Amino acid sequence: MPRGYRTRLHNVPGWNELSENLYREYMNGNIDVADDLLTSLDEYRKEKWNKTMTALDFRHSSREAWSLLKKLGGKQHTRRAETSTSPNQVANHIVNVSRMPSNKRHTIQIRKRFRDLKKECTQTHELSAPYSVAEITTALKDLKPGKAAGPDGMHPEFLINCGPNTRRWLSKFYTDIQQSVHMNDKTSNFRTLNNGLAQGSVLAPLLFNVYIADLPLTHSIKFAYADDLAIVTQHKDLNETERILTDDLITLGNYFHAWRLKPNTSKTEASCFHLNNKLASAQLDITFNGDALNHNCHPKYLGITLDRTLSFKTHLENTAAKLNSRNNIIHKLCGTSWGASAHTLRCSALGLVYPVAEYCASVWLNSAHVAKVDTQLNTTMRLISGTIKSTPTHWLPTLTAIAPPPLRRASALVKELSKISLNHELPINNFIDDATKTRLKSRKPTPKTAKDLIDANFDMMTQWEQTWAAVAENDNILCNISPGHIPTGFDLQRNLWCTLNRIRTSHGRCADSLHKWGMRDSPKCDCGAEKQTIYHIAFVCPIHAYQGPRIDCLTTPPKFIKWLEELELDL
Repeated sequence: MPRGYRTRLHNVPGWNELSENLYREYMNGNIDVADDLLTSLDEYRKEKWNKTMTALDFRHSSREAWSLLKKLGGKQHTRRAETSTSPNQVANHIVNVSRMPSNKRHTIQIRKRFRDLKKECTQTHELSAPYSVAEITTALKDLKPGKAAGPDGMHPEFLINCGPNTRRWLSKFYTDIQQSVHMNDKTSNFRTLNNGLAQGSVLAPLLFNVYIADLPLTHSIKFAYADDLAIVTQHKDLNETERILTDDLITLGNYFHAWRLKPNTSKTEASCFHLNNKLASAQLDITFNGDALNHNCHPKYLGITLDRTLSFKTHLENTAAKLNSRNNIIHKLCGTSWGASAHTLRCSALGLVYPVAEYCASVWLNSAHVAKVDTQLNTTMRLISGTIKSTPTHWLPTLTAIAPPPLRRASALVKELSKISLNHELPINNFIDDATKTRLKSRKPTPKTAKDLIDANFDMMTQWEQTWAAVAENDNILCNISPGHIPTGFDLQRNLWCTLNRIRTSHGRCADSLHKWGMRDSPKCDCGAEKQTIYHIAFVCPIHAYQGPRIDCLTTPPKFIKWLEELELDL
């Protein structure tokens, strides 16, 4: 009994009149009713858990579902260290950063050029006028309620039902921005910012791209995603590489100063990619705005951890570790008897595990270390299907209606390259065509893999069906299963669903397997057979066998479901 609840028994979850009567008998000396009391409380907990799992379907509002998954994750809030910096000091620093010193001569030239351009343009009231409250109101009406909140924790219903003051504030979102800093239960005074963009908004990256569209030409190639800028060059001499990059950074530094942009040199890093093991410890000596850049052997750009040989080993190891922690959350949902339905587990996995596993998969799908991720995804599919570790992996995608990981990655690659090739104006087309001219050769270049798949008219479902047909060639029963379709029995209780799939795959907790694992002295069955396999239990054993055709384990008629419910063995 939890501490402090002896005097407040009505606060115990599941405590009712029956529990009260049993508790009184127990206090009067009847020790035998203790088990009945605990059983009644367990029944309530089980019923409540089953209702929660039934509601956890992700089909309507997924807010409660994600809230439960976060709680199951067990992530503890870390206590923030005390700091002597006040919120006002941070606010003043932000204001100072936004007020970069300007070049007066450059400012005069830009103002004159801007006036000349305005004279050439036709004035349009709709485009030149500031945002109005009426426009904000119309935009808010188009928001869809019931969606999950963003990183700021603000739900769409809050914006839809906001009052006139909030809408007036939104109409001035990009002018005279009022900002305050909140730290350790202290809040700074409001500061007015006329420069910069609100972080996290959809329009901010687009406006920033427009602002830096005239970046100066450099010897290095520039890659940018919003404000994440990278310059890349290649040369056989490291000293020459350092000179090229330093000169280009000087050019970019002058541009940033002219347009009142302040790059963060402390977050700017240098890295070198090559296959020369003799230079594995070599570091680039590059300066930017007078500061020496830190050399990072494993830089992270747009969520991808790179390494010297571009093998993506470190990135895939980190991804596998993330998947393992997320699989632990899924594991808490799928207890043997109290577990969630297969549909709930599948939706949870597709929303929680697979986005992490397939992020930028078209970049690293040919890596030699991709098996680290596939191992975790196989674990995910085993959790959904309720199968054991010895189950052949070709069964897992079929039982979960999730395509095999290699096929999903290949499909994503084909879609990505097809989308890029349709837009010939994208600069990335030039880099794809020149991929074979790079100094860092790849045994399996991704562009070549994509072109080969496109030329072969790759289709994920067709390839999946062909793979399954090769597996089912020696078993006529398996030909009745269609990959990609939800298998029958998907809506069964967790314990029945697990037993059903272990019969289908012929892998489970039988005497033969337990004997191999060292958990049983003999592999014999109770009926006297030399080996008790899953197939023997389900279709041969005179004590436990199902009286019907084997195909019923695929079609699951009511007769077979009743046999599953009455089966005394825990497979």
